[in-house]
Parts: sequence; C-alpha cells; structure tokens
Amino acid sequence: MRPSLNNIERIDNYLNGNLSESEKIAFEKEVKENSELQQQMQIQQDLIKTANRIGIKKEIKKISKGGGSHLGKWLFGGILIAAITTGSFFYFNRSAEIKNTPVPQKIEELKIESAQNNDSTFNGLHTWVNPTVQSFAVDPKKGATIEGKEGTLIIVPANAFVDENNKTITEAVQFELVEALTLEDMILYNLATTSNGKPLETGGMLHIKTKCNNKEVKINPARPLYIEVPTNEVKKDMMAFEGEVQKNGKLNWVNPKPLKKYLVNVPFETLDFLPEGFEEKVKTFIPYKNYKVCSKNLVDSLYYSLGIRSSQTNKMISESSDLTMPAGPMPTTDSAVAQVISYGPIGSTKRMSQKYTATSSNIDVTNYSECGIKPLSIKTIKTPTFSQTFLATKEFEDRVAQLHQLENGDAMLKLYIDNLAKDLSQVDSIVSKKISGKSKSAFEKFAAQKLTNIKDTQIYQAQLSAYYSQKRQEYNYQMGKLKTELEKANNTELNQLYQKLNGKQMISDKKYVNLLPANSVATSNSYAFTWAKNDWVNIDCYLHILEGRIVSVNLSVPKTTGTSEVYQWLNTIKNLTPLQVENGAAKAVFPDPSSIYAQQMKNTFCISVAKNGELYQWFEKQYNPYATKEFAVVYETKSISEIRERIRSFGVTQDVEKRIADMEKEVLKIQKMKEDIAKVQARIKKENEMRNELKKVAFKCYEMATAH
Repeated sequence: MRPSLNNIERIDNYLNGNLSESEKIAFEKEVKENSELQQQMQIQQDLIKTANRIGIKKEIKKISKGGGSHLGKWLFGGILIAAITTGSFFYFNRSAEIKNTPVPQKIEELKIESAQNNDSTFNGLHTWVNPTVQSFAVDPKKGATIEGKEGTLIIVPANAFVDENNKTITEAVQFELVEALTLEDMILYNLATTSNGKPLETGGMLHIKTKCNNKEVKINPARPLYIEVPTNEVKKDMMAFEGEVQKNGKLNWVNPKPLKKYLVNVPFETLDFLPEGFEEKVKTFIPYKNYKVCSKNLVDSLYYSLGIRSSQTNKMISESSDLTMPAGPMPTTDSAVAQVISYGPIGSTKRMSQKYTATSSNIDVTNYSECGIKPLSIKTIKTPTFSQTFLATKEFEDRVAQLHQLENGDAMLKLYIDNLAKDLSQVDSIVSKKISGKSKSAFEKFAAQKLTNIKDTQIYQAQLSAYYSQKRQEYNYQMGKLKTELEKANNTELNQLYQKLNGKQMISDKKYVNLLPANSVATSNSYAFTWAKNDWVNIDCYLHILEGRIVSVNLSVPKTTGTSEVYQWLNTIKNLTPLQVENGAAKAVFPDPSSIYAQQMKNTFCISVAKNGELYQWFEKQYNPYATKEFAVVYETKSISEIRERIRSFGVTQDVEKRIADMEKEVLKIQKMKEDIAKVQARIKKENEMRNELKKVAFKCYEMATAH
C-alpha cells in the first residue's frame, strides 16, 4: 500500500474514533512532528466537514472504509486527490481574475481535536473535547486579514500588539482562533450562555490568543482588532460579552460592550442595483436582434435605456453592436436629481456640484416618472464620484432593493445622495418617516442597525475593502456558474429539485448545491465589533422573553460518578441555556402561555452530556413545555462521534438553512423565467412591447397602472 493511502486510512480511523487510547496518543504525537501528515489531516478534515454540510458524509465514509480492499482505498484516495487538484485549479485560476486583492492568511498549524476527560481544561475551561484551534502567522508590522473556517473575519491592523511594557511588537506573532458558532461546538466546548445567572441569546462565540516566541502578548487598545461574525439574521440589542472562567471551570459572560459595524467600499460592478427579476426577464427575450446570449452589458444597457424615449432607444440599438449608453454625464428627469451632489474628502462639508441638464426631447417619463427608481439615477450614482461613499457598499445594495418597490423611490434615493456626510442609519430614519406600509418597517429595521459611515472605518478600510471585493467577485462568479447550470435543467428537473429543497433535502442535488457560493460576511449579514483582549468573546443579548410571568418544567437528573451538564436548547431562537442541577433536580423555565413569545417555545429540546471514566453518556428529549410538566433524564452510553451526529440532527444548521433558501430562490427565478419565455415571445410582436414588459419588472406601479 502506498504511504499516502496508508496515511489516509490512519487519519480516517483517528477521526472516526477507531483507534485505541495508546494508538491515538502515538498518532497525535506523530502528527505534531510530521508537517506532511498535518497537511493531510487538515485536508481530510476540511473535506469531511464540507461533506457533512451537504449531506454526503455517509458516501465518503462508505468508500473510505473499504476494509482490506485496495480498490476501496484507492477510490477514496482518488476522491481526495481529485478534490485537491480541482480546488487548486479553481483557486489559481480565480486568483488570476481577481486583481490587487490580498488573499487571507492561511492556517499554518493544525491543533488536533480529541476527546479527553472533563478534568482536563482549555485555558481553565472544562470541555468535553479539546477545541479546534486555528493558528495564523501574522507580521505585526503589516497587520493581517484572517478568515476562520466558519466565516469569521478578523482584521489585524498594523502595529496592533504590545508587550507587558506596552512596547510595540515587531517580531512574528502567532494568532490563535477558536470558533464556536454551531450548537455542536457550544455543547462540546461547554459554552453555555448566562451572565451572572441571567440567560443570554447568543450570536456566536470566539476564543482569541496572541503569542510571540511562545509568550502571550497584548492587543493594543488604541489599535484593536476588528471582528465580523456571520449570521443569517441580525437581532437587535446584541453586544460583545467578555468570557470569565469561574473556579468551577464554567464560563460567565460579563462586561458587555456595544457592537459597531463599519461600512466597507466595494467596486460598483460587484453590486446589484437592478430591480429584482430584471435580468431573468431580459433572458426571456433572447435571442434578440443579434444577441444570442444575455450578457451583463446587455442587461445594464436595456435597463438604462428605459430612461430614454423609445425612438432614441431603437435608433441606438440599430446603430450599436452593443447596448451601451453614450459616454459623459447622464440626463435625469427632475430637478431633484438633476443636481447630483458629492462631497470632498470624507468628513469634509465642502460640496462639489455637477449639474446634468434634462430636456423633454430625450426623456420618456410616460407612466413611470414617479415610480420606483429612474434607471438613469442608478447609472449616475455608479460613477467614480460616489465610489468612496456609502452608496458603494453592500448595505446600500439592500436599500436599493427596497427603494425599487416605492412609488417615490427616486425621491428617497435623492435623500441618500443629499446626505452622504451623515451616518447611513440617520438617512434610513429620515426615509422611514416619509413612507408607509411594509417598506416603512424595512427602513425602520435598517435604521435600527445603527450603521455609521465610510469615514469611521479609520485604520481598517484598506484591508476590509480588499477582502470584501475579493469575496464578492468570487460570490458573483460562482453564482453565475450556478445560474448557468440551473438554466440547462428542464422544467421537470427544476420542479423535482425545488420539491426536495422545500423538504430541506440536499443530498441528491450535489451538482447544484456544490456550486452555491460559501457564505461570508462580505455577502451576508454579520455582527461586528472591535476587540482588544485575549480570551473568550460572545455576541449576546439578554434573553428578555423570560422576563415577567413564566412556567416551568421539572426534570429529575440521576447522580453520576463523573461529570454531567444539562442544557435547554431553544431551537427556534438558537439558544443554549445551562440548567442548574441541585439534589438530582433541575428546572427549565419558559414564558407564560399568554406571552407573544410562547409560540416560539413549543418545539424545544433538553440535552444532557455525562462522562464516567472513558465512557460518554447522552440524553435528549424534544417536547412542548406547555403540554409537559415533568420528565426524567435517562442516559444511554454513546461514543463522542455518535453524540456529534445527534447534536447535528437537531434541525439543519443556520448555514445549511441559508444555502437551501438561496438555492430555492434561484430555482424559483429560473422556473418563472422558463415559464415566461414561451408566453413573452408569443406575445411580443413589436420592439416597443419589449420595453413595456421590462418596465413592468423595473417599475412596480407601472405594472399596476397598465393592468387596469
């Protein structure tokens, strides 16, 4: 057997807990001393972790455990080699496409995770397993952009570390990171969420340690780390809590500080300012004239052309090989937007004006002059004039999507343009007071995010912009590949795929699911804050739903000769709360049935882990606390790998939920597009009608007006 395949089998046996204690200790020692074996270990862990997320772990394990069959092991080695080769090819080719964007620091050292007795600790914290530590080498003179395996982004500014005498560190610093963003990690690392006895609702936990020459160094409070933690939903009142390890080896979360998220400039070409569904509608007209494919340039040009009279558009289309708008300042349609205002250096109050003249001869304002956003307004803001303002951010992309839905969307866009020196949240608040309905609620939520301005990023902007730009380009590239593949599928295949996704099944759809871009803070929501301390940090808010009248469920817990913990998992709000056990009894509390929060509590879990010697014990119970008054904890012996599988079974993780939702959204878009193709092309007989169809997508009130 080749050495590489032998190593793969040994790594697999280790990761699946098939080694004896002596074999495990010997193997761990060998890994620490063998850099090549470390690399193989990391690759295999990453592959298995990815497989878990998309539901193919069983297939990999089946191949990898081919017994004495050389064929089975050869196949598994081939899968690894193919995955590594494919990943390398994609990485180097994508790197060539993304210019002037530094790649985040790579992990240099892998700390192996292994089950160990609960009398062992991780920096004083009792854990069920040894946390996985990611280690990065940082040049403190230059700083670093660090991305954790679970998507955490850490910006280390230059000269961020000092010694005990507050002297700036210039030698290489080892930056260690532990991410605990999943239920599995929270339980196995024993990271419960309470602050001085009060329950907290968590958004994720991290552990940070910085060392130079194996000696811990401090983070300079004047140049703190900037951290973003990914989340599907941003909840209000979240704060950053400091972890305090108590004498009993458990964590207490103290000293909360407000979160502060900085806005980051990204290239306009990575942002999508078009109305939702516009690109898909354009595709229903392809082939059109001499266009056999739907390019981004074609889509943009057709959208911008909606701001020009039909006669001019037709002339431009017939005379041009591509639908590009004329160079120079673009005309606008009213005096409010005719004067586009930009600001000087960030923070300056000096205004520079650039006036664009609008004439009735080149503007078609029929039916939609006051509906949504004028296309030429979008064309105008996507210029260098605004590239260093909050208009060139992913956060403003979200706001544009909402502005397209407003009858006075263009006037509201003008408010943002007129107030570029203000915090983004301040303008959000101004807009929310001028609109009503669902959109009002959307902009109130925007205002509640309390986002500041580009100028406030200070020492982080260059690194943040480079990271965000790279990630968004990668995201757009991958989404393009996914859409292309989905468009190849016929209606039956698309419908079957949607039904599986709607049932939260992704196992059979690897060819599409694998094309979904990985989540990152550059393309999704995140919590952000600055931090200048080595130790645990937790994104939390106080769990107010348990204030006031409550009901309780009584638990009887057997005494164990080892150690045990009992947790309440409120899966609907993703919260893990430890239960206090006294004299074999514990109590779980819930809001009164009359509370508005009671509905969220009807599907909850009790989880307990215990360990006697080398044996793990496990208990789980799903129940409705308003129908159950008491129950007993009854343990059963399980391996640590079995416990991991059970924890993962409590519904899909937030990451998988988002990936399923993203895929469902794309499938629905393609389904609708395919349905429209036959209808639209059968109905379209004049080029003018094409403009009307596009207007219905671009301007919602135009669609309502033409329907009557």
